[in-house]
Amino acid sequence: MATGDVDQVKLISGMLTANFNQIRFADQKAQFLLRIALTLFAAAFIGVPPSVMALKTFWDSGGWKAILFATVILLYVVCSGCLVMSIMQVVSVIRPRIAPPDESGASLFFGSVAQMEKETFRSAFRNLDHAKAVDELLSQFYETSRIASHKYARLDKAICWMLSGGLVGVMFSLILLISYGLVWNS
Repeated sequence: MATGDVDQVKLISGMLTANFNQIRFADQKAQFLLRIALTLFAAAFIGVPPSVMALKTFWDSGGWKAILFATVILLYVVCSGCLVMSIMQVVSVIRPRIAPPDESGASLFFGSVAQMEKETFRSAFRNLDHAKAVDELLSQFYETSRIASHKYARLDKAICWMLSGGLVGVMFSLILLISYGLVWNS
């Protein structure tokens, strides 16, 4: 290699390591978001139904109280639905479903290696020259980039669903508290 030439294997290996770190970071974020979403979901199902049932008398009263009760129920359902969607998106980050690599993909990527016989793998690895090594690393870099991109896109969706659920949950909680106050003051 001439002076000033880029060491492609070293460069791609560094970029590949960066991709793996991004994937690991996405998984850590997803685990954190999953804990938050499950906690919010559990709180919504443990504490809220008894409060909502206390408002059932509103339904029987008719008029604006029935509309208030229906609004509380609707907001509860929407909040729960948003949290469920957030949880589903987070799970898809942790366990991504991406399209398999094309035929020109990396033959030494973990999925391909796992399908090889041990001697076939050894032979493929020993027969690598510099150009093939660069191609393998480029293919792996491409595939890990796809995985990282997929994970972050799902994380973005999970955060949007969680924030939507939180916003609806705040509206729901405020209306529920005000309504609950009306029941006790009646």
